Amino acid sequence: MGREAKASDTGDVAVVLKLTIDRAELARLRNLSFVLPTKDYWSLVERCRDRNDAPCLAGQAYDVINGPVAKRWFGSQAYAIHQGYDQTSFHGDKAKAFLNDSRVCKVEVAE
Repeated sequence: MGREAKASDTGDVAVVLKLTIDRAELARLRNLSFVLPTKDYWSLVERCRDRNDAPCLAGQAYDVINGPVAKRWFGSQAYAIHQGYDQTSFHGDKAKAFLNDSRVCKVEVAE
């Protein structure tokens, strides 16, 4: 797959979005959460960084994955930011529909 353009590549301005989510509806999606970076965590980070839109673990694809922010992800140099930062990624059609449904997900530009 081709590399996705970053805001700095296109001249666009990057923004931070604030999502207000109905947790009961979020629970209907296939979720996976990591508290600490494990071997499976690093495997999923690599798949996501390769722009694979269906990250999976043991044959199970996930719509939402939450965990530490990966600072570096190459072999013995891999490490994550452990304190104060987590990231959430949304994948596939079900997650896209969830994010686009204003009844369950309110999207605002953070100030």
